[in-house]
Amino acid sequence: MAKTIMTAAELTEKGIAVYNDRKNWTYVQGALGQLGESDRVRGLYKYFWDQPNHAGNSMTMAYEPWLNLHGKGRRCTDCSNFINYLLGYTFSMYSTKGYAVMPAFEGDIKDAPAGTVLCLYDDKGECGHVGLSIGNDEFIDFYKYNETCRKGKISESLFSKAVYVTGIDYSNKQAESMTVQVKNKERYVGDALSADDFIVTVKNNDGSTEINPAGWQFTPLKLTNTENVIAIVYKQLISYVRVEALPAGSFWCVQVPAKNLDDALRMQKELTLAGYSNPAVIEL
Repeated sequence: MAKTIMTAAELTEKGIAVYNDRKNWTYVQGALGQLGESDRVRGLYKYFWDQPNHAGNSMTMAYEPWLNLHGKGRRCTDCSNFINYLLGYTFSMYSTKGYAVMPAFEGDIKDAPAGTVLCLYDDKGECGHVGLSIGNDEFIDFYKYNETCRKGKISESLFSKAVYVTGIDYSNKQAESMTVQVKNKERYVGDALSADDFIVTVKNNDGSTEINPAGWQFTPLKLTNTENVIAIVYKQLISYVRVEALPAGSFWCVQVPAKNLDDALRMQKELTLAGYSNPAVIEL
């Protein structure tokens, strides 16, 4: 089950605290919120600087002189790692692209709820920058070199999409339904199943959709007979997926309610006693 990291209000409050302390922060590509004299920051930037695709980077001086001039003694971060810092580095996600695929807010961008992450797309259609909505048509972000945390109007910015962050409690965002699709490929008795064999789609009451939501876990399973039953647990919503080990792949699903994980495990035991081969519980 995807655990709650913090509420949207707590995330917003933490972001505003960084903005209020902005004189002690600066933008450094790839930095993770450490002080400027950190060896880890030096090493991380060297990695970015040495990559072939950074040959035309707008930063023209080597990292250490840049750090000594602009960042020494200050906390340094870039746009995506500013969000990572606020989240306590819960995810191993140090690029803007990871946030862009999270479930989208469907309303007008200026109405993006506080605590949602704002995405700005480049001319190639890729998310190249992120910020944080703090509500009331306002955002905060780290935008470019030698700029501290800034605040502005979402409606006057180039942000075009807002997304809900996995693990943040937005209060009015709840899962309403879930469908599980088993990918169509040849399978035989003895084959192993993994999380990659499933496409999980969750629809929320705010209109957002999550595909393979982050944080879901899969119990490794082998097809030991012509069918297996798999229990998938998502919040308060349970689905059982009957997997038939046919060469062309033939599957059907039926939803069975369960109050909690213990209830699901009880049903798992009942399925085993009923003769189903190796039923597994998957917790999202």
